[in-house]
Amino acid sequence: MPRFDRHDLDVLRARLEAAPDATCNAHAAWRNRQHPDCPVARSTVDRAITRPG
Repeated sequence: MPRFDRHDLDVLRARLEAAPDATCNAHAAWRNRQHPDCPVARSTVDRAITRPG
């Protein structure tokens, strides 16, 4: 199961700031286009967004 490391979380935070109205599906699709060798599910993005820290 893919997990986000600190770098992935920083990139996701920047993406959330750049596209705050995008859905979790849209953020997951964007991330998967950037990293087609290691795709993540919408639920992984959702957990990363709601994870404290």
